[in-house]
Amino acid sequence: MSDQDDRPPVPAIERLGSRGTVLWNRVTETWDLKPDELELLSAACRTVDHIAAMEKELEGQPLTVLGSQRQPVINPLVSELRFYRAALASHLRALRIPDSEDEGAEVLPMDRKMTRSESGRVAAHARWSR
Repeated sequence: MSDQDDRPPVPAIERLGSRGTVLWNRVTETWDLKPDELELLSAACRTVDHIAAMEKELEGQPLTVLGSQRQPVINPLVSELRFYRAALASHLRALRIPDSEDEGAEVLPMDRKMTRSESGRVAAHARWSR
């Protein structure tokens, strides 16, 4: 992975939704990715699109629904969103893209894992940078 300036994004491997396309373009405009990293990025972009679809579906719905015994249970979409957000953080952590706020930041070495705060920052940045 290497840093590049003012270059067009690489065409996406597959058709993506709007939020997945934004993530794809932002990453590929900045970084030169190897084929295996492009696959990871594609998985992250699909995950971002799934998250967007679930968030849209959840809008206006209650956070709890009636369960099989007519008891209140958490809306299944809430659990799925949690799962997909964790998957997104995992995909982004595997790409080892440095925080864009750190000018000249180095990519993490393969044997060093991100701290929880680093992975949280990457996931939050991906989620809120629409």
